[in-house]
Amino acid sequence: MRIREEVEKMDVKEYGGRSVKHEIQADMSANINPSGVSPKAIERLNNLSSRHINHYYMPNSQLIGKIAEYVGLEPENIMLGDGCDGCLSMIAQTFLSKGDQVMIPVPTFHRYEFHSRLMGADCIHIPLGELNHEHVSASNAKILFLCNPNNPTGTTIDKDMVEGYVRRFKGLVVIDEALADGLQDCIDLVRKYDNLVIARTFSKVLGMAGLRIGYLAGSRGLIDVIKKVSSPFKVNGIAQEMAEAALEDKDFIRKSVEFIDEERERMLKTLREIGVRCSNSSSMNFLMSTAKISSDPDNALQILERKGVKVSPGGAFRIRDPHQVRIAVSTKRQNDHFLKTMKGLVEDA
Repeated sequence: MRIREEVEKMDVKEYGGRSVKHEIQADMSANINPSGVSPKAIERLNNLSSRHINHYYMPNSQLIGKIAEYVGLEPENIMLGDGCDGCLSMIAQTFLSKGDQVMIPVPTFHRYEFHSRLMGADCIHIPLGELNHEHVSASNAKILFLCNPNNPTGTTIDKDMVEGYVRRFKGLVVIDEALADGLQDCIDLVRKYDNLVIARTFSKVLGMAGLRIGYLAGSRGLIDVIKKVSSPFKVNGIAQEMAEAALEDKDFIRKSVEFIDEERERMLKTLREIGVRCSNSSSMNFLMSTAKISSDPDNALQILERKGVKVSPGGAFRIRDPHQVRIAVSTKRQNDHFLKTMKGLVEDA
């Protein structure tokens, strides 16, 4: 049996980070909504019939309409996908061929590279802080991937800067806005530019990571082309019904964003007061240095794990400094345990 060369070259990896042997009291690695799921979405789940399970389920026009209203676009600008990752896969399948180049500012989410390499494309990595309009103008890459806010740093790119990239880039600009709910976003720019597509998800602020539902926003022409590689059964019926209810729960969305913002700022303030370096985040995740815990990065991770704290190592994000780990805002109880642990470890180091 002949296997595609691109598939043979891919590493077999288990997703989900390090295997932790100790009991976890503070999981700071998850990067999901610590407030859980919208009560309205749970209510919709409880009222679903068996039809949503034993029938095939096509894209729900009512849900697409609600998404369009939520982001200020028209239904023709929206298509559903199985999470942000599924949307990225469809983009790669639609636009990339063997030998194409993609530009990826790093550190960032590693799945841009995965989907690009799977299609045979070559990845050009540029340090996040060095990306500028000159780089973009001179590039012959087929796709420029931007994560805004960025995972793992939590930093954002100014909207005017983003628009400058879109205007100057010869190929397709793909913006991952998985973390953008409640923040300034660039989604309205799809009205102006035919070379821009934005991927968003219900996994983060909307609290539905386990249901695998997301969406793409772009010009009608782009959306119609990407639909060619999709499946009419791509998103299950339960996910679509619960997503519709989640969008209606404006109060839950607002409170979730407020909690994440308040806890992130509290965590960053406390960590910086004890001398721990962190990135300037406006999102639900940020980078933290473990150098204050141990001069050995692996030992620092083990120390945290023995104290019941799980974090995301930076290797998968192409972070240069091995001491850098990603911290995600969790519940108040878990955040408290994490901060108390960090204070104790820094004092004892």
